[in-house]
Amino acid sequence: MHKARSDPYTLRRAILLRGAASTDPLLIRAAQTTGTGSGGGYAVPDAAMAPLVEAMKTVGGLLPYATIVPSQSGADLPIPTDNETAMEGEIITENSQHNEGDVTLSQVVLQSFLYSSKIIRVSVQLMDDAGFDFGAYVLRKLGERIGRITAKHWIVGSGASQPRGIVTAASVGKTAASATAVTYDELVDLLHSVDPIHRQNGTWLVSDTTFAEFRKLKDAQNRPLYGELANTEPNMLLGHKVSIDPNMPSMATGQKAIIFGDLKSYYVRLVRGPRVLRLEERYADFAQLGFLSFLRADGDLVDGGGGAVKAIQMA
Repeated sequence: MHKARSDPYTLRRAILLRGAASTDPLLIRAAQTTGTGSGGGYAVPDAAMAPLVEAMKTVGGLLPYATIVPSQSGADLPIPTDNETAMEGEIITENSQHNEGDVTLSQVVLQSFLYSSKIIRVSVQLMDDAGFDFGAYVLRKLGERIGRITAKHWIVGSGASQPRGIVTAASVGKTAASATAVTYDELVDLLHSVDPIHRQNGTWLVSDTTFAEFRKLKDAQNRPLYGELANTEPNMLLGHKVSIDPNMPSMATGQKAIIFGDLKSYYVRLVRGPRVLRLEERYADFAQLGFLSFLRADGDLVDGGGGAVKAIQMA
């Protein structure tokens, strides 16, 4: 990427968020041109990226818990894994030869799929005359657009030309007897299907409609069980936090509707974070500015097949 220096006046006009200019006058150039700044757009400085990331977090329930893997290059990123859960040592007799037990390694390869917010065009008049910070508004909308598609793929992505979502990757810890309902015992069974080493950091991941069904569970005397299940704390279930994600499948035939486990085992790769381009010359004859956000990202469950995250699959 080319870099250009500019005088403070031009610099301020090149930044999407008014008043959010970095003290560093270096701006990442857009790939549209190698000429002056007026021939293309400038990327918003890194200081303005925080609102974009926060907007991404608000539209999904997994990202705040996942392991974020930042990288400067988009080259394939292999992550070594192993599954030693069935291996153990042994007792041997005196003067006997020790047996061998090699470690078997595998890997998960994270790629860098290019996500786009699509271009938002704004007239110069609107940018000048809006009664609020329209630049900040546009930046938030760009972040939400990127957030919605990445959040969906990190949950239910197929793994083919897109991230493999946590639902796609999770093994089944319990199969429900019903296609549309879950019982107290089935929740306990799922909880204990996850090894204690992962269970201690476990989090539930469900849709809001499924969470509502938890709250409707009743005992034989028709008394709500949720207070007991939550240990009296809101958004808790059997002593573990519940995270709501709108992309989680509803309780329906064959769906993995309830996830439990150590969500840190889901790795999200972000290549240099989200970036924003201000497209000036492209729409100059309309007296418009174009704004575009893009992100190179991937995601996958990285637990070596050790069952750090498991699901209830509906009948």
